[in-house]
Amino acid sequence: MRMSEKDQDSSAPFPNEQALQWFVHLQSGEATVGDRRCFEAWVLESPVHQKEFEYFSKIWKTLDQAKPFVADDIKQAEAFWDTARLTRFSAIRQGFFQWGRIPVVVLTLMVLVVLVPWFGSRQRAVENQYQTVKGEQQTIVLTDGSKIIMNTDTKISVRLSDADRVVTLRQGEALFTVTHDERRPFEVRAGNGTVRDLGTQFTVYTSPEQVNVFVLDGVVEVGLNEPTHSFPMSSPQIVRQGQKVSYTADGQVSAVESFDRQTENSWIEGRLIFQGQPLEQVLKDVGRYQSGEIRLLDSTLAAVPVSGIFNIHDLGSFLQALQDTLPVRATRINPRLVIVERILNPDSSTSSRAGQPSS
Repeated sequence: MRMSEKDQDSSAPFPNEQALQWFVHLQSGEATVGDRRCFEAWVLESPVHQKEFEYFSKIWKTLDQAKPFVADDIKQAEAFWDTARLTRFSAIRQGFFQWGRIPVVVLTLMVLVVLVPWFGSRQRAVENQYQTVKGEQQTIVLTDGSKIIMNTDTKISVRLSDADRVVTLRQGEALFTVTHDERRPFEVRAGNGTVRDLGTQFTVYTSPEQVNVFVLDGVVEVGLNEPTHSFPMSSPQIVRQGQKVSYTADGQVSAVESFDRQTENSWIEGRLIFQGQPLEQVLKDVGRYQSGEIRLLDSTLAAVPVSGIFNIHDLGSFLQALQDTLPVRATRINPRLVIVERILNPDSSTSSRAGQPSS
């Protein structure tokens, strides 16, 4: 039997069905060189194809170790075909794990019979939604012992099943401390990419511009879910302790580089640490923790460097520090709006200290 992509599309329109059909055919001993070339082309079409095929491969390795436990299912499959008088498939009795001697259709049936509980567990997966408002942080402990600390204004969904553990970070930032389980991969999906745990602690932060991944301990694998027109599909990046990587919506992935753990993840301890960051960015970062808006009125102040350590819950002290050290005035217009503007004639002492606020 020669299996073409056209045949595959017509008989199995979904990636998981295509992956199952390819897996069975390649293990049957009937695959030709042309079949294998078609399979390789199919895998390269989408990362989803590769993921689904790997899923069946992993399950089959597990089943190989559990051979005695599936004997009854195999007998049921044989009985079904015998009842249907499909005697040409009797080769099944000559050995379940002798791939080349099992007709493809019977092998497909056996895989389906054995995998029904696996598909059921995926469909019965428990999914929960969590959300924090501005200024709020929340800690979630999962049933597997993994822990998620959600930062301000963050939305996530968590899906746990017997087959996998998937967190979708829809917005915001979260710290993940993962209990490693080789049987159930732990993935964080954010934007158009996926972070796969290899036994670690890491932070994922989504912004309008990009997704940032910071590894505090261990190792993660970061890869894109789909190629884009601007950037071709690249191999996943391996990111280790003390390193970070980012990717954009159009598929651009940065180089892996080191980061300052104390500065980048100070929010976990309720602080923000700035070391010469532009005032515009500082106001934006502080504003993430406020219910209202902090608006900079003078664009010429945007690049003024700011350094200091600030309590994320004490806006008043932060604004006072800005006024004490920069030529600015912060005015609360209403409960939802604070404006920061330049002082036209600042005194000389204030000007000499500009750019170094602290709390």
